[in-house]
Amino acid sequence: MLIAPGPEPLVSTFDHSSPSVKVAYQVCYRAEQHLLELQKQDSSKELDKKLINIRVLAHLLSYGPSDAAIAHVSRVILGCEDIEALATEGQRYDDHFLRPFRKQRGQTPVPSHDSSRPSYDARRQDIEADMQRDMQKYKSPDDHSQAKISALLRDDFRCIVTRKRELSHWQPGGPAACLTRCCHIFAESTNQQFTDANKLHNTTSIWTVLEMFGYESILDELAGAKVHCLQNILTMDITIHHLFDSMEFWFEATDIPHQYDVVSAREVTFGGLGVPHSVKFCSSHTDLPLPDPTYLRIHASCCRVAHTSGAVAYYEFVEHEEELSEWNDPVPADSLAARLYEVKIRQSSSPCCNMNTSLV
Repeated sequence: MLIAPGPEPLVSTFDHSSPSVKVAYQVCYRAEQHLLELQKQDSSKELDKKLINIRVLAHLLSYGPSDAAIAHVSRVILGCEDIEALATEGQRYDDHFLRPFRKQRGQTPVPSHDSSRPSYDARRQDIEADMQRDMQKYKSPDDHSQAKISALLRDDFRCIVTRKRELSHWQPGGPAACLTRCCHIFAESTNQQFTDANKLHNTTSIWTVLEMFGYESILDELAGAKVHCLQNILTMDITIHHLFDSMEFWFEATDIPHQYDVVSAREVTFGGLGVPHSVKFCSSHTDLPLPDPTYLRIHASCCRVAHTSGAVAYYEFVEHEEELSEWNDPVPADSLAARLYEVKIRQSSSPCCNMNTSLV
């Protein structure tokens, strides 16, 4: 499913079964309209980011992953006293719910290809024999390497999306080949132990948000090495994996179990990379579980909100400016102002009231 690239402005008529959710959306709509008027007078990146943050809150009301999530966000919105407070809350959800699904750039891929490996049939037989000796190791991988092997076996040594064969197991006459990677839905870093206080705070905040959204069990399900469980793993073509980690495409559930619509705002996803518009996940071994629909639903929600709010475009802007700074090029004053604004509201322990603009 190809969707229009964001941002998606808020609408004056928003319908929901809950009156409080409708009121919360209208609060965001009025704040958005006020900021759009300010933009006509003096546009800036700081103002742009506030607008994104307001839209993050509103689009969470439309695309939140659960009823509990939508109800919680609506209460947060209705508890805000002014636009500055709304922008601060939107920034927090951006930081601790959306952005963690955009993996860090610059990581060196570790492809699977090894020309010395045996043929596909021989390699599969070796792995299946080892699995019979130690089934638990395959069902519950405890590191990245074992997760990759288990997922390859479950996914029949193919990309779970395009069904291309893993390059090191390709045979003449078989399907097209590709390099694959082990893709985590929730990033490995999400549940690592950090000595850095900021990283530890960010990790804690992610799980706090998930708990408030009604997902109390996920922290235990993915604790420590369990982040490598097969329910959190997909085998993907290396290029498609990059797009998934960049929040450029995601999976939205259908009424058929484990069948998903593939959604993207980039035409190249379908036209250039051959990604199908619909996929059905199947396990070649009944003992090896498929990706968890709940994890995919949370990921899809974050991607939708990040695109419709304009957050993804902002991530790309920030990353581009960081690349310029790495080359010691001067950072534009407008860009610096936007970054300083983010730092300011992250450090604030309570909503600021500088704009003094009533929401009621």
